[in-house]
Amino acid sequence: MTYHTVAFFENMSTTGFEGVNAVQDTILNTVNNRILPGSNYGLIYVYVNSADVSLARLDSPQSRAVVLPLFPEVDQNSGPSSDPNINDYRQNPFTIRGLEEFQPQIDNVSGGPSDQFVIMGLQESFQPVPAGEIWTMHGTSTTSTNAAEWTTITISWSDELPAGSWALVGGLAQSTTGIAYRWVLEGQDLRPGGVCTTSLANRTADMFYGGGLGVLGKFQAWNPPRIQMLESSASSDINVFMQFMRIG
Repeated sequence: MTYHTVAFFENMSTTGFEGVNAVQDTILNTVNNRILPGSNYGLIYVYVNSADVSLARLDSPQSRAVVLPLFPEVDQNSGPSSDPNINDYRQNPFTIRGLEEFQPQIDNVSGGPSDQFVIMGLQESFQPVPAGEIWTMHGTSTTSTNAAEWTTITISWSDELPAGSWALVGGLAQSTTGIAYRWVLEGQDLRPGGVCTTSLANRTADMFYGGGLGVLGKFQAWNPPRIQMLESSASSDINVFMQFMRIG
């Protein structure tokens, strides 16, 4: 009852459009370096990051029925910029068809080897955030991550929640080499997430804060969400900010 974050990565050394390989995903199948979902999803956001990217587009059987849709908003930087450019399709999501492989393509303008990252949000359903107070809690992690793959980290939270039920409604993950993060909630397969910041002085896109993407999941105080990080190189110094509401 939320959305799932998928990632693609390629170290590209050619010019012109080229497919970007899927990062191995434990929830959705990966076939031929592409994501193969089991059912339909709505594509609600696309983040494209590379120092050498000029354009990106989506390649799938469904998208070829008209034209390969372009993603005009790109973050031409070696890591996420502050308030990064993100293609926002929340009002009119593209349909990602089940049992059809899909993959982004990137036009690398320099021809030199450079890292290319694409992050996508695939929505299954949307639950608006109820009225009420939104709380934020800070955590840190020294778990060593692996470059260009999802790594589950251990978080030391600065506070303890009182007993009860809570709704996850937003957040932020910061690491100097961070690209993206996603939340792992008990009893929920889909892992919603967003774009990292590389400095605590930076901000990410508004959609990832304060319920911009609805209720991301629910949890009990004794079992808070975990998080997975996707980084351009290994690190072990991560800050996490979780936004949540009481629901019981």
